[in-house]
Amino acid sequence: MEIMIYAAVALSASLSLGVLVAFFWSEGRWRERDRAQAEWLRSLRPHSVEKPSTAIQPEHSPIPIQRRPFHEALWEDCPELAPSPRARPVVQELELAAHRRNEERENDEMKLKHLAAAASLGLAACAHPLTAAKPLRRDSSEMVPYSEEYFAAVRAEMNLQPVKWPLKFKRHNFGAWCYDTQYCSVWYGGLESGSEKPSPPSSKYGPGYLDHWMGGYGVDNFPPPAEVRWRSKDGTEHKAKIDIGEIFKDRLIRHNVPREEIVEQPDGKLVLDPHILLEVNDRTIRVYMRQGIPLKRQVEVAGHMRRDWRDDLILVKTYTY
Repeated sequence: MEIMIYAAVALSASLSLGVLVAFFWSEGRWRERDRAQAEWLRSLRPHSVEKPSTAIQPEHSPIPIQRRPFHEALWEDCPELAPSPRARPVVQELELAAHRRNEERENDEMKLKHLAAAASLGLAACAHPLTAAKPLRRDSSEMVPYSEEYFAAVRAEMNLQPVKWPLKFKRHNFGAWCYDTQYCSVWYGGLESGSEKPSPPSSKYGPGYLDHWMGGYGVDNFPPPAEVRWRSKDGTEHKAKIDIGEIFKDRLIRHNVPREEIVEQPDGKLVLDPHILLEVNDRTIRVYMRQGIPLKRQVEVAGHMRRDWRDDLILVKTYTY
């Protein structure tokens, strides 16, 4: 029995030793294979490798930035995308007009100083009310009552007066839309509106298709007549010149608001830039005007008192071809 136990132990030891020998032999073979593969890869590399130069590279002088107006850059660098030569004098006139508007804006800033003085007067009135009314508690929902003297002082400081009548304008916004045409082009104020593709009829947009019309760009009064070219739905070609300056030669703003309903303005000046809108609809051209007028009191809209201005769309002229 003991002999069998010794034999089993000897056999187990022999197997363990054999496993260890096989492991170390296999590990050596894999190491030799890795070394041979590394030597083969090194043999494929070039014998001489250029080292990167450590010389100090000369600094490049910065390229000066040339600031040019956008339209001039287009004319010089990409003339195929630039406005046509016909539009260049118009663009220059627009730049001069923008410069004049900047000067007018500086004058308006002086007026804002007067408004700031009026605001300081209002703060002083809040700190020292002109009446002997007892201040309300913080949890009260009522407003602090101001006296008539307070409002008189504010009106005097701001020189609020009824607006000068009638209402006139010195510049306007313009927009053109085409309906029920095979193609349509409207050139006015240096820009072109319309489309070379057929336009759907206005009935597609419902009866309120005119409700949200606004001018697309500002124009000083007044450029040459608008040039309209279009093909009506029956295929007839049309050309027309619509003299906007002649239609509005009186410079009057078309609106439906009485003078007494308009908010009083400093020195009575109400600066307005109305929207002049041109509609091409099959064989008909219509010219409209729209201008928002500030009101003293809110007006009813869809059953609610929520608007303190009014901007009716007024049809001024109709042409049929």
